[in-house]
Amino acid sequence: MKILSLIFIAICFINIISADGVFNSTLDFGTVAKGKLYSQKFDSIPLPQSNFNLQGIQAIIINKTSNAPFDHGFLSTCALDFTINGKKIVSFTASNINNQLSFPSPYVVPVTDTVTLTVQMYTLNKEPVDVLVQYYMKWTEAGTSSTFVKLTRTASSVVANYSSFNVPAGNGQGYTIQNSITWTSNAEVMDFQATVSPGIISLSFIEDTSGTQTVICKSTPVYIGKVFMKMTPCNTVQSLYKGSTYITQAVYNNTVALKNVFGTFGFYAGYPNPHTTTTTGGHSTTGGASTTGGHSTTGGASTTGGHSTTGGGTGGHSTGGGTGGHTTGGGSGGHTGGTTAQTSGSHSESESESSDSSISGSSQFTSTTGASSQPSPDSSDQTSSTYTSGTSGSSGLMWTGDKRKVEFY
Repeated sequence: MKILSLIFIAICFINIISADGVFNSTLDFGTVAKGKLYSQKFDSIPLPQSNFNLQGIQAIIINKTSNAPFDHGFLSTCALDFTINGKKIVSFTASNINNQLSFPSPYVVPVTDTVTLTVQMYTLNKEPVDVLVQYYMKWTEAGTSSTFVKLTRTASSVVANYSSFNVPAGNGQGYTIQNSITWTSNAEVMDFQATVSPGIISLSFIEDTSGTQTVICKSTPVYIGKVFMKMTPCNTVQSLYKGSTYITQAVYNNTVALKNVFGTFGFYAGYPNPHTTTTTGGHSTTGGASTTGGHSTTGGASTTGGHSTTGGGTGGHSTGGGTGGHTTGGGSGGHTGGTTAQTSGSHSESESESSDSSISGSSQFTSTTGASSQPSPDSSDQTSSTYTSGTSGSSGLMWTGDKRKVEFY
């Protein structure tokens, strides 16, 4: 009887531990080598349970032989898209593949159905390498708590259709391109992740109120040596307001011409329940309506420094459903800088970055032909796409020998 009681207690303890925590799984992607764009779709990937709230996630590409991270210098083009019924809930590009997404309480991404993971990558390693894809999910029971605020993944771009664009050669003072959108409902936004290309100086998300501009997020590149590793992250929760204009702006080095570069943000929007009206910076909000519809764009706003381009037409921001109008912009994606193969950095924001240095205005960028076709950049409602960008180390990823320990902050 005593033994049975102990077994029962142990089972209860295990259930308590597994009710919330960090779940991880490993998928065998196969062999990769330079010269081919590899793609694989994993249907119904392992999850902690069928219905839960996602509080954070990190994905890692592993060299199967060494059981260490795949060399970022060889990762030219990459996309990992986690989707539910065709809609992205999480997306990592080569720009931010090692950046951790961690949503502050009480914000969560609800997972209510099976999840499909689509992985695409173009690498620069000459010798074949077997790779694995690992992912770690911080999660909690879905429950019925009204304190959770559900997040929806959305995106914005410096061009209306999320396509690539070219940077003409100039005087080296910088080439600016931007696109504006009108936000349709009050919301709290967070966890901006950038997809950019080598030569980027900065990618910014800016509020424009009657000509007064306030920077919501400014992401800048981080290099190790001459290799473009990542973009600095923006994790702080920010408020966006219905009817306000928001600009996505990229500044690129224009010492040399660049072809098929990108400038997109993927981020998360939450719509808290209405609460007491507050006023911040001239805006009045009651917590935001519960809409997730698409946002229209409005022409271009003025820019400063070097060449300037403004986005036109419609698009520029997408949420929820729809088919996102993406164009590929032609060309191929492998970029190199100096003598070291480099990939474009991504935007991921952590308040404390320990990476070596942030460089702007470097003249060592050239554009070369990479993958056979250039996949299109980010959109929250495109089932899968690939992005040319760089990789990054994450402040939340800790390595101890050949063991991996993921800590969520």
